[in-house]
Amino acid sequence: MRKNLTNNELRVYKFCQENPADVYKMKIHELADRVYTTAPSISKLVKKLGFNNFQEFKVNIRDVFSRSQNSQHHNAFVSEYIQ
Repeated sequence: MRKNLTNNELRVYKFCQENPADVYKMKIHELADRVYTTAPSISKLVKKLGFNNFQEFKVNIRDVFSRSQNSQHHNAFVSEYIQ
């Protein structure tokens, strides 16, 4: 999966991976500003990851973050998307 991402997409992906609780609270334009990219670039990434839109992606991030907070494995977000 990661092999198909551009450098810009990898940077966004890494930010989301490291800050899922923050990303869940953000609007797409806020995330774009935070990671120095554009909203259309994030939309493209989200679709590459298999989601219909940014909102669906955020809900998934929240769910994965909740599971990882309740377990001893804090890298659940990583393993869900890299495999």
